[in-house]
Parts: sequence; structure tokens; C-alpha cells
Amino acid sequence: MGILRRIAGSALLVGALLAATITPSAAATTAVGPVNLKFIGIGSGPDNLAYGYAFDSAYYQAANMGFASNQCRVTAGPFHLLQLPSGFGQWGVEIRCTGEPAVKTPTRDLVRYLGSEHMSTTWNVLESGGYHVESSLGRLYTTPVAGTRPLYMCQIGKDTFTSSDVNCEGQTYVTRLGWIYSAKPANVQTKLIRRCRTNGPLEHFDSNANNCEGQDAEGILGYALL
Repeated sequence: MGILRRIAGSALLVGALLAATITPSAAATTAVGPVNLKFIGIGSGPDNLAYGYAFDSAYYQAANMGFASNQCRVTAGPFHLLQLPSGFGQWGVEIRCTGEPAVKTPTRDLVRYLGSEHMSTTWNVLESGGYHVESSLGRLYTTPVAGTRPLYMCQIGKDTFTSSDVNCEGQTYVTRLGWIYSAKPANVQTKLIRRCRTNGPLEHFDSNANNCEGQDAEGILGYALL
């Protein structure tokens, strides 16, 4: 996942990330990080019902992604978004689900979004945050396949980036995205994904272009399914 975007954070953090490589460390290869997603539920109607609708909405979204209710916890709310004199209103609640969701499909699209920055994700939880789809970078497996390695969404300041390192190269872990071929496989149609960064104010993004769309290349993330 308009490419110019300045990272909020210290120069020390930026320098640490740029010095890192995309190849995971030996310690990182021994563990696979969890899927970690946030869902926001909204409920409208009479206050005594809207409160419950907000929870139902959040847990319904989580269930659609394969999470059981015991994998989720409330992280914000419930709170009033709107209250009318009639007794009707709107409530909201935020939950976060962590672990291994039940697999519903063998692959998921890795989609590049653009909002306040570029973000690449296989999880459909971004539209309400002001992001819009730019393109599909390819498909990732939802479970391990021979020749693949996991990819993760990580964060430095307000800038997200994609990495094959479960330790996020010393930065903040966000979620697991799926599994990608580490080398071009035989008899499987794939396309290369590169991690790039802008050569102006620093921002990371992923691209299928060999020249990183005129920006700077950081390395190869792997080969995604067509």
C-alpha cells in the first residue's frame, strides 16, 4: 500500500530501519507471528438496543474473518457517537482479535491502499479509515506452502511497511499478512513484489515495478501468485 509522506518519529528510528535488511534474522525464522486485527462496530436505534447492535456488528466482522469470540477483546468503548432527544442514538465499540483465524480461502489478495500513507494488506478493514484501493499486488497463501515464507505488516512512526521478519526489523509488529514464495517457483504463475521507499520525504510502499515507480528500491519481498 501521491507517494510523498513524512514519517512521524525520530531520525534514530528511521536510521535503524534503513540499516536493516528484508531477510529475516535466524531468530525470527523460528516463530510465526499471529494475525492481529481491529474491528469497529456501529449500532443505531433506541439506546438500549443500539449498544448491543454495536457489539454484534464488531463480532460479526470478526467472525467473517474467521475469529472466534474468545480470540477478541474490547479495546475501546462502548461510547456514544450520536445521541438524539428522542432516545435514539448511535453507539460504537472497538475490538481487537489476535491468533489464528479459521481459514476460509486458500489465498487472499495483497492490496495496496492509499490514504494518509501507502499500506499493503490482505485484510479488508481499511476503507472506513479513509483509505482507497490502488491495486492488487498479487495473492498470498493463508497457510504455509513449500517454498513460502510469511509476510508481515509493520510500523515505524505513522508509516507502515511490509517485512518478512517477524521482529519487524526492530520496529512495531502489526499483523501477519500471509505466505509468499521466497524464490520464483517453477510451474506457478507469480509476480515479483518489491519493497520501495520514496526518495523525497520518507515513506515505504510495495510495488510490482522493477524500478519502484521511479523511487528507491529496498529489496525483494518475494513472489506472489497471479
